[in-house]
Amino acid sequence: MGFARGVYYEFIAFPCGGRPYSMPLGVLFGERPSFRVFEGTGLHGILARRGGLIYLLSPLDPLLFVESVGHSLERLLAWEGSCPRVEPSLGSWFSCTAVYERTSGGADFYYCREFRNLSSSLLVYSRTYGCLVELLILKTKAEAGVIGKESLEYARWLYWCVKRSSPGEEKYARVALSILQGIEKALGLG
Repeated sequence: MGFARGVYYEFIAFPCGGRPYSMPLGVLFGERPSFRVFEGTGLHGILARRGGLIYLLSPLDPLLFVESVGHSLERLLAWEGSCPRVEPSLGSWFSCTAVYERTSGGADFYYCREFRNLSSSLLVYSRTYGCLVELLILKTKAEAGVIGKESLEYARWLYWCVKRSSPGEEKYARVALSILQGIEKALGLG
């Protein structure tokens, strides 16, 4: 389906079968798509270890993530039964049949027994992609001499972001480390 293995992708989750609700959700793609839901979140209460059908939106406009957190997104969408109507103009839509796996560290872990594309577009944003691109931009700026050592902490955080967001694929962390070392060298630290 075009997803890199071992990388988290960012979606807005809409659980079907109850009241209209949405929340941002990172889904890790490995042998099968999987995610965790922390105790205290609305999605945790809705899934309640039963799992169920979830619609996932990878939005074209990242402000939809903000609207989801503020729970105004639910009011902007049309609903068909207990699921949102798929609106391709908003981004790429998928469905996941969530199956409870285990509880650990204050979170319930689920995997998608079925993961299907519901719309024709396949635009999907990953944390790794965003942090890696930002790290490359910093490297370009460091090499051009337009940023100084004050940017190093941010660059190190971006390296951590890449490493953290791709736990199943070390090549991204290796590349990010190489870019970070290039930034340090450009700033006279390497």
